Amino acid sequence: MAASDPGLGVQTIKLTSQTPDGANPSRTVAPGCGTRVFECPNQASATFRYADLHLPDGTSTLSVRATDPIAHTSAPTSWQVRADSSAPTLSVAGRLHDAAGHFLDSNDYPLQVSAADGDATHPNSGVKSIEIQVDGQRKDYVEQSCDASCPLSRSFTLHPADYAEGNHTVSAIATDTVGHQTRQSWQVKVDRTPPALTLSGELTNHAGEWLGGDSYGLTGAASDAGGGMKSIEVQVDGQRADYVEQPCDAGGCSLSHDFTYLTDRYGDGQHAVTVIATDQAGNQTQQAVTAKVDRTVPTFSLSGTLKDAEGQQLTADSYGLSVNAFDGDAAAHQGSGVKSIELQVDGQRADYVSQPCDAGSCPLFHDFTLDPAEYRFGSHTIRVIVTDQAGRTAESSWQVSVPDNPADAPPRAPHLSGTATTSLYDASRFLYAGPNAVQTGADPAAITPVRAAVLRGKVTSSDGQPLGGVHLTVVDHPEYGSTLTRANGEFYMAVNGGGRLRVRYERDGYLPSERWVDVAWQDYAFADDVVLVPIDGNVTDVQLGTQQPGGSPLGQIQVARGGVVTDSNGSRQATLMFKPGTTAQMTLPDGTTQPLSDLHVRATEYTVGQSGPAAMPGELPANSAYTYAADYSVDEALA
Repeated sequence: MAASDPGLGVQTIKLTSQTPDGANPSRTVAPGCGTRVFECPNQASATFRYADLHLPDGTSTLSVRATDPIAHTSAPTSWQVRADSSAPTLSVAGRLHDAAGHFLDSNDYPLQVSAADGDATHPNSGVKSIEIQVDGQRKDYVEQSCDASCPLSRSFTLHPADYAEGNHTVSAIATDTVGHQTRQSWQVKVDRTPPALTLSGELTNHAGEWLGGDSYGLTGAASDAGGGMKSIEVQVDGQRADYVEQPCDAGGCSLSHDFTYLTDRYGDGQHAVTVIATDQAGNQTQQAVTAKVDRTVPTFSLSGTLKDAEGQQLTADSYGLSVNAFDGDAAAHQGSGVKSIELQVDGQRADYVSQPCDAGSCPLFHDFTLDPAEYRFGSHTIRVIVTDQAGRTAESSWQVSVPDNPADAPPRAPHLSGTATTSLYDASRFLYAGPNAVQTGADPAAITPVRAAVLRGKVTSSDGQPLGGVHLTVVDHPEYGSTLTRANGEFYMAVNGGGRLRVRYERDGYLPSERWVDVAWQDYAFADDVVLVPIDGNVTDVQLGTQQPGGSPLGQIQVARGGVVTDSNGSRQATLMFKPGTTAQMTLPDGTTQPLSDLHVRATEYTVGQSGPAAMPGELPANSAYTYAADYSVDEALA
């Protein structure tokens, strides 16, 4: 400011103000007068700084006056100024701001920015511009001209696809007309990689197959190295069936969930089971499994002579059975279709037929033939089992019987190839592993292909007639099971070769016998013919101890004798004598003993007639010739 006074000179220059808050600050500058009146300068100047006045925001009126030494005051020079010492206010809203500290999904993120700087009551310079920055780089900008207190708004949309994965800093900056700024900054995280998802469990193991069970497990295991897993959802036919979620503040969390698919809840037919894995950024991965459900059992009809013979004897050479099986139809109810039909006799497979059925609802028709000659006499259970592709079964069973036929045939062996070599192992398996195995109780795994062999032999009675129904076992080898001689007295028994085996022959009413047989690998071994001797019909009641049942003393020797036998050597009776005071006791299976008061004794001679050597109960030692042999048995021990 400059002032002049050609007379007495300028003593002071004073700046006064009228401010909106009424404080009205002022400042005075003295140009430097001396001690006398005429020593003030005729021209003077003063410098004032707005900052020294501390003017409040708003419009203030400033006035300057110059005064000489005798208090003459110049006319005021006035003007108005507007002060703005505060930064603008900034308001931020929208999805981008709400995502602060979180991962962004693939959708757009809008942002609304509003800034103000003064109003009618408290005017300021007004907002000049709004700027949006991402990682310090300008992404949007708007500005305006403003006389006073102008607000400003701006909308911005961030597209996550435009940014690399990782952390990003978003800033909104408002600047007023005088250059004051207000800034808001926050971080967001970009994760555009969908999670990894793996499905396992019964439902995936049987994917594409027909399901006939009640429940099937499904496990979804998901991982995400970025924001981490948020949720796993299971949908069946597009409808939510299960859902689980978790927080993951630190990122990188995995998530696993087990789901049980209940077939009765969703019904028969094909169903889409979809597992959706969602990470914290909203990225999704989904996998689907097709569940084909068939909980309805197949239906079938039976016809033919084998069914007509229910409860009857099979006297014809062969019997037929026709099975017509169905499982669903393409129009009304789609089923999995028939997979197989099995014919069983006494629980053993006699015949079997199967088919694929990719389209579902396939029927299956098959004719079976049963040859009664392949089965031993007696009652047999016939069973038909129909199985669909989902494993559901339906069955029907009935009884038939095979009459006792002395000329019954041996089990039917499989047809051997005429162009290729068949091992003895393969050729003989039907004896113990076939549907009509005559060697029962055998462990099929016990007989090895390299050592497989077959024992053969024949059993007759003392009169030379074939003896059927004789029970044969191999001593100390329970793994070979047992077999019976046929009506013609012959037998076949599969064993492992490579040594001597002891064969035991037993039949009710006959004395047992044993024979050693040398058995080579992969060969037939023939046992010597065996004659079983019936137990002698004569029985003698021998009293034990010293007294008879009535109390009288036993004073004489008691004699037990077999029946009279006659051959070229004459007639004779096997005889056994018991002196008074003889005692006996039985050892029971549980190891306890029981004393006996009497014995029922039989004496049976082996060495009768020309069949005597074949009737011997076992082989004689090498240094012993054929000689007399008899068996003395007690009925109490045989009971």
